[in-house]
Amino acid sequence: MAVARVKTWVIGDELTQTDLNAEFNNVLDNGTAMAFPLDRNVEAAGFDLTEIDEVAFATTAATVASAIGRLRRNGANITWHDGTGGQSLMLLGSNYIGGLELSDVIGTTQLNDITIATGVATDTTNSTLLRLTAALNKRVDEAWVVGGSTGGLDTGAVNLTTAVITYHVHLIKRPDTGVVDALFSTSPNAPVMPTNYTLRRRIGSMLYTTTLGFAEFTQMEDRFYLNTEVTDVTATTSETTTVITRTLRVPTGINVLAEGIMRVIASTGGAAAVLITDPNETDQTPAAGTGFSTIVVHQDAVSFGTHFQCRTNTSAQIRTRRNTTGTGESITISTRGWVDVRGRNGGL
Repeated sequence: MAVARVKTWVIGDELTQTDLNAEFNNVLDNGTAMAFPLDRNVEAAGFDLTEIDEVAFATTAATVASAIGRLRRNGANITWHDGTGGQSLMLLGSNYIGGLELSDVIGTTQLNDITIATGVATDTTNSTLLRLTAALNKRVDEAWVVGGSTGGLDTGAVNLTTAVITYHVHLIKRPDTGVVDALFSTSPNAPVMPTNYTLRRRIGSMLYTTTLGFAEFTQMEDRFYLNTEVTDVTATTSETTTVITRTLRVPTGINVLAEGIMRVIASTGGAAAVLITDPNETDQTPAAGTGFSTIVVHQDAVSFGTHFQCRTNTSAQIRTRRNTTGTGESITISTRGWVDVRGRNGGL
């Protein structure tokens, strides 16, 4: 603003010590106004600086024409405005997730516990950061209660009739208090949220067995490795060239990149080719040589193995197909783990 007049002088007024001190103090106390008089904005290289202070940017509607090329505050977020709308700077890190790795709590009394490491992720709308500042331990077999070493199940009770169940771990936030917690749900995208918790992000998915609790695993970023490899497919009978759907020990409800070992035995002459595919792909006939195949066996009655990666459908399934038939033709598949991008690509 402009410097305010201290006193309007008229004929006959007497200049006093008080008047002089007041005028000088006015100048000293209004340095900014003296430098930028006549109510002009403070500018640097043509950019308005009057609405910026040490703690926040000014709030301006996204459609205000004067907001062109400006950073403005929209609630807790900083947005870039072009005069017709605003874009949150958080979207520069869309679907971001860092840390928040899961680990099973090994112990005879803690088979149903998962610990979540510190970290941060954007919520599903990319509008808010969910920040976990201290490691959090939650139990799947008890109803959700806020805080650590408490229950984390969203609704109902643990299913004791299904041998293997997928529980999805959601980081959740209550906007009115800023409290961040975690929740277990059989749903990857629609957990039953506690009262006042409206923000969430799926940060991982785990396999739960009714007899052993969570399958012991190790997480490294997006990779989940089972501590003990499990055999999911053991084919001891004759196989045909018909495509077969195989179910693996990986999470359901989401697509993951399953990792495992496939072992093949060929009992007939010639090269036996086997192809592993995603059930959502177009089915193809495997062939040795220049054809499509995951593994080719050239020797009868000998087991050959190969490491594979294959995207699953939401039922934890892949497909296998071979080009040979006959008694003794077999496939064994062991699952080592899976890759889960945890919503990083904009999906679940």
